[in-house]
Amino acid sequence: VLTVRKAQCFCCEHMHVDPVTGKDIPCDRKLVTDALVQWFSEDFGDDVKGGRDAVLDYFDGLAQNAVHPHLESLGSYTVPYAYTLIMGLPPLWFALGRASYVEHLSWHDRMRWACFLGTILFS
Repeated sequence: VLTVRKAQCFCCEHMHVDPVTGKDIPCDRKLVTDALVQWFSEDFGDDVKGGRDAVLDYFDGLAQNAVHPHLESLGSYTVPYAYTLIMGLPPLWFALGRASYVEHLSWHDRMRWACFLGTILFS
């Protein structure tokens, strides 16, 4: 069941601490629910009974009744391999276009280019 209250978010999974810097980070869920309350409370006017919970219930109802059926109708669609290769061509062309520039790079930078190209070609 789709519900905004049970949505996974990066900040809550990491106890609201950035795993790289160790600094506190704001709660994504709170930011999203605050925005939803601000946007959808206009639909209720001054008659919001239950305040925040009523608005979030309203949004959950929209998601479950208007969006979820369309998502289910898509099934388990996957992108064909040929399309994936085609989508990878522009970055490859960019990298190949920069190949003439590589001769002027240091060994370290050449290794980074090689890793970049390998990632494009073999992903």
